[in-house]
Amino acid sequence: MTNHFIVNTAAFQNKKTAVEQVKYVKVAQNLGFEAIEIRSELLNGSKQELQDIAQIAKTNKYKVYYSVGDVLFNKQQLNSKLSVYLEQMHELGATHLKMNLGEFNPTNDGWYQELKGILDGSFKLYIEDNQTPIESDLYQTKAFLEQGSSLGIKYCFDIANWSWLATDVYTAAEALADEIDKNTHKNTAEAKESVSETTNKKRWFLGVDDGVGYGEPATIISGVILIPIMVLIACILPGNKTLPIVDLISLPFMVESIVALTRGNILKVIANGIVWFSLGLYASSWLGSFYTGAVSHYSVALPAGIVLITSFNLMARPLNALVFAAFVSQNPLLIGLVVLIYLALLFALRRYRPQIWQYLSKMADKNRGYSGSDEKITY
Repeated sequence: MTNHFIVNTAAFQNKKTAVEQVKYVKVAQNLGFEAIEIRSELLNGSKQELQDIAQIAKTNKYKVYYSVGDVLFNKQQLNSKLSVYLEQMHELGATHLKMNLGEFNPTNDGWYQELKGILDGSFKLYIEDNQTPIESDLYQTKAFLEQGSSLGIKYCFDIANWSWLATDVYTAAEALADEIDKNTHKNTAEAKESVSETTNKKRWFLGVDDGVGYGEPATIISGVILIPIMVLIACILPGNKTLPIVDLISLPFMVESIVALTRGNILKVIANGIVWFSLGLYASSWLGSFYTGAVSHYSVALPAGIVLITSFNLMARPLNALVFAAFVSQNPLLIGLVVLIYLALLFALRRYRPQIWQYLSKMADKNRGYSGSDEKITY
């Protein structure tokens, strides 16, 4: 099989400067790529830019593909902006249009005839996964490709994006193998070869202790930096009664969730840690009497000068402290309230998992300098 290499203009993007895509048509050709893929989000919005790109490509007999950073289906209907994207594609002289699927309803077949009239044979339509679960659901994607198979729609498999979605990349590759265009794999030389390596093998999902994240650079660095900071804060925080000593070594463990949410942004980990664990100092001080009472109950003598003992590791996390306080109070109303809140949150998680995942992904993207879902990470 002959491989065809196409370069996306995002490859030329510099974070400090915008990409003038027209400048890179000839560059891509000189580098040996068979076509250049123009990105809609990197266009300046003028028709002149589209015409300039088309003219240079035509002069140099070079192929142009058009990648639109939008969905084909919006709220289960064909995107109303599709006609705009088609006009831009024709202005570019492109022969391929690529979009994300979006919210597709497999039970609604009204789209078929409408899309059939649009696909006039002058271009090929490709669907690509993105990093939003609700827009790249495997079941919906497979159903769409099967229903639209007679229309010649193909799939561009971005292996990296599947790491953001709820489906394992190998499961996705196996399910979509028949619809994948071998010339449009991204971040993989041959997706089907990846599938064959795992076919008919049992898969094991192993739960591991959070200690495996202890040595991750952002985790260990931010955790170690927080050690002297939290000791200082403990000494000057008004009303605080807790001086963390033994549990200080646990700070890298304690920041792991913050590291995940901030995508390893060390400054944000430290800033969040200062606020969160300062509240935790108050929480552990408040619950110190319970710990001390439990120790005294078993006739354990406290060292001289020690009035209260507590667990900074467990109680310096305010939410943990609130749940702990509800149960040690032995108040049925408080315990019942905690259980009800837990069940409500569990229901919300199961019911709105894709939306929650999408929100967390968008918020995490912002921590890497992206402004939201319109500026997703690209590979």
